[in-house]
Amino acid sequence: MTQPSSNETVRLFWAVLPPLPVRQALSAVLEQAASAGLLAGARAVSADNLHFTLHFVGSTPVQRVRELEAAGRQLAAQHTAFELSLQGLGAFPKPQHAKIVWLGASDGAAQLVSLAQAISAADAQLGFPVEARAFVAHLTLARLKAPRDVRALLAALVLPAALSFEVQALSLMRSHLDERGARYAELARVPLRVAQAAPPA
Repeated sequence: MTQPSSNETVRLFWAVLPPLPVRQALSAVLEQAASAGLLAGARAVSADNLHFTLHFVGSTPVQRVRELEAAGRQLAAQHTAFELSLQGLGAFPKPQHAKIVWLGASDGAAQLVSLAQAISAADAQLGFPVEARAFVAHLTLARLKAPRDVRALLAALVLPAALSFEVQALSLMRSHLDERGARYAELARVPLRVAQAAPPA
């Protein structure tokens, strides 16, 4: 994890980061699709950048990073870790005229939505803007350079079976844009409450 080193403004967002093996498995699927020519005109998201965005905070004075981290830490302690299953491919704004290809969630999606709503509300109490769009649980896989029909791509992508992981923490991320696209750095990670084991029968 890295911390900004100067008195600057940074672009921040809260996210859930899948563990490395999950991100590598998804990256392998995208590499296979690229080799088959299915990603022509698209830029696949690298394994390092795969994530679920919970709330985009936006441009933030660096002095407020610790304030955001503290609010996130307090909130995370009120939510229990949970299992999230990755399932369902889609595209924004629609498959027939797509700009983004994404992977959704099934089991655990309701907890992810609850977490996103809670972190958005906590940030709003600190004076940060609330996104007008309703939260949709999705992990961006690829971005199209120009909108096009991706229905064939969605049908051709074959994901590993039973792809899931335990959501154990929230990450406060910094986004930096340059000519190569977006690069992300984790500024802070705040743990969710550990689930209590069921008592023996």
